[in-house]
Parts: sequence; C-alpha cells; structure tokens
Amino acid sequence: MKILVTGGAGFIGSHIVLALVKQPQNSIYNVDKLSYCSDLRNLKECNNLPNYQFIYGNLCDTTFVLDLFEKFKFDAVIHLAAESHVSNSFQAPIEVFENNVKSTQSLLEACRKSPVRRFLYVSTDEVYGGDNTTPVSEDTILRPTNPYSASKAACEHIVNAYKTSFKIPVVVVRLNNVYGPHQHKEKVIPRFISALLHGDKCTIEGSGKQKRNFLYIADAVDGVLTVFQKGVNGEVYNIGTEFNITIIDLVKLLLEQIQPKGRIVDFIEYIKDRPHNDLVYPIDSSKLQMLGWSVQVGWEQGIKQSIEWYQQQLEKINSKL
Repeated sequence: MKILVTGGAGFIGSHIVLALVKQPQNSIYNVDKLSYCSDLRNLKECNNLPNYQFIYGNLCDTTFVLDLFEKFKFDAVIHLAAESHVSNSFQAPIEVFENNVKSTQSLLEACRKSPVRRFLYVSTDEVYGGDNTTPVSEDTILRPTNPYSASKAACEHIVNAYKTSFKIPVVVVRLNNVYGPHQHKEKVIPRFISALLHGDKCTIEGSGKQKRNFLYIADAVDGVLTVFQKGVNGEVYNIGTEFNITIIDLVKLLLEQIQPKGRIVDFIEYIKDRPHNDLVYPIDSSKLQMLGWSVQVGWEQGIKQSIEWYQQQLEKINSKL
C-alpha cells in the first residue's frame, strides 16, 4: 500500500511513521509543514529507507493536496496533522480552526477525486467535553468546550459528511492524552520533566486538581494501527487508558523521581487558569479491545522511559556546550 501520513514529523506522527516503515511491503509518504512542534530528527532512521519519502507542504493548500494525490495515487491516509495545543487555541482560535478544518477538508476532497481504500482521522477525547464522571462510549454526544476540541469535533462532522455524501471509507479514533519520547515541551509531562531537570518550577494552571488520562505513545500507536488494519469503515474507536492523575499529583510524582530531595513548595508555581479547563476525560475503549488491542505499557514503566529519554536529551545538549 501507498500510505500518506500527515503531520508525520510531529510527536504521534513520527512514531506512526517509524512503525509503518518496518513493513517493507508498504510505501510511506510523510507530509508535514514543519511547524514549531515538528522535528525531522525524530525520523533520522528513515532517511535512507527505500519505502519512505518526506514531502514538505501545507495541507491547507488544496491545490497542493490535489496534485499530491494525482501524483502518488495513495491507497490510504492517516491524518494526524493538526494544531493540538489547547492553550494556543485560546490565543488564536481562528488560526486553529482554519488549519485543522481546512486541512481535513482538502484531504477529503482529494480522496473524493482520487479514491482511497481507507481514510483514518485521528481525533481526541476532548470532543466529549470534560464533565463526564464515568467512561464514555463512542456514541456519546460531542460537547467540546474549547476552540481546539471544537475544531476537532468540526473535522469529525466533515469526515462523517464525506463518508455519507461521497462514500469515502473513513474511520475515526479518539485518543486520551498521549505522552512519551519526542513529545514537544509545550505538553504538560515533558514541560514538567524539563523544568525539574533544570531545577525550575512547574507552572500549574488553576487549582491543579484537573485529572488527565495518560496513554503511553507505544500503546497509542498500536491502537491507531489496529484500527487502521482491522477497524470497520464508518466506525469510531476510543483509544484510552483507565489510569488518570491530577496535575498537582503529577508534579509530586515527577519531583520524587527527578528531584527526590526537593520540597514540593519549591518546585510549583500556580498561574492564572485557562478561560476554561476541563476536569477529566474518561473514555471506554472496550470497542477497540474487541479488535485485540490492550494497554501494554503501564504508567510506572512509561513515565520512567519518558524521564530517561529527556534526561538523555539534556545530557546531549550539555555535552555540546
């Protein structure tokens, strides 16, 4: 298969590409506009592989996307490219909507004119809203509460419309918060790890009592590819974990592992909260589990591996100074 991965130089995208290129029967095409959170160094082991090609480009440019599909005749698309930082979406909501929605529709238009066998859209647990106290299933009404999650919900509706109107073979996944090596430091876990490694304070928005379900990157990739290979066209699949932790407890846990002699009061700083900050995102992944997927990397193992990776990056930087 010729598989197009969008946003393949980003965090989740790069791990998806690294997994797919191990299948030599497939040709992997990575399209990325290389924004601030993209990093081609994540993919250096792909550089000389015959079944991998990087293509620089902006998916909001519909002409570029149409030409791309005409040239390569893709068999499938895994669409990850998106503006994904919630805080940024409060500062620049129009930009987030334009990037996320237009890129998605450009791809769907290309699929309409150059048919594919599968279009997998990667969405987020945040489309459900943040006031659900029990795990929600895929048929739960979408109630996004911030500009980012609203843009993702809008994309889902567009994906569904193209499925219905133009018979595009789409499938959607909704992910919990994903963490692990290569993640940009704007996200909470690498931001806190980096701060503690440097002896700086962790900034906490609001009370710090918000809970987040954290899924390790290897399990997220396995979930996405399980749906890509086995999912039923037209269906939605949650990819999540039962493990959750409050933001303040996350700081305490990381402090114990990185600065074991430090006092919590010396390493936290409370700052103004977001205009709205969801409390929790519990999702039910039993539908995906029926396809054979399950969480393999527990929290203790995953966070240990993440800390070690960021420590190694800091050591590399220091060795060059």
